Amino acid sequence: MSRLEEARHDLLQSVSEDETQLKVLMNRDPFDALGKPVDVPPPSREHLSVESWRGLLLKNRPEVRSAAGGVTAAMAKLELARREWIPDPTVTVQAQRYNGAAQGISEVDAGVSFNVPWLNAKKYRAEEREAQSGLEAAQRALEGARAEALGLLRDQLQKIETSHHHVELFETRLIPTARETVQANRTNYEGGRTGFLDLVLSERSLRELEAMHRQHIADYQIAVADLEALVGSDLGGVSSHLHGAKGESK
Repeated sequence: MSRLEEARHDLLQSVSEDETQLKVLMNRDPFDALGKPVDVPPPSREHLSVESWRGLLLKNRPEVRSAAGGVTAAMAKLELARREWIPDPTVTVQAQRYNGAAQGISEVDAGVSFNVPWLNAKKYRAEEREAQSGLEAAQRALEGARAEALGLLRDQLQKIETSHHHVELFETRLIPTARETVQANRTNYEGGRTGFLDLVLSERSLRELEAMHRQHIADYQIAVADLEALVGSDLGGVSSHLHGAKGESK
């Protein structure tokens, strides 16, 4: 009993620290009551395509968008380097007026000039090669950013699938079996066919399974929240629809 009392106070301290951290994150007074959390409904087996998550990820991921912007800039630089090979004509018109002349304009000079880039081909080829190399590097960076993001998405969907499996296993098999064991031991204890220790141990095992079940539900919700952060979008009520994503992501 003394050990249980000590463990109880340690748990209460941990709960208090977690509540304080949560209130601070919510910009609430740490001394205000937090309230009891709402029970989480069991995850559904409804199916959503992984392509929807891929689309959101590649659209909103900052690293991917930055790499895509680098490709656009590199393409513009290459196009500009290629245009340097085209002569750029310049037209000039100049009016002159001599002193003492009766007319307002005495002479008009007009001229056309253009550069000849082929005379300095080495310079322009070097600029074009440099721009081409920059474009290839930007494309590789984009491919790497996309691959890394998709890898994170696949791992996150796997985490969601694993958490869902654990929640379902506890709800459909482990906890019901433990409750049946407790009921059987209670009946046997009342009939004098088993000892009190067996009943207490079965009760304790049930409580431990229920605590682990709650932890798996929390892990599931955390995994969904991490998915929202990964794809850059609020998934709203679709968190219960994510089961089955593992099979599509292969």
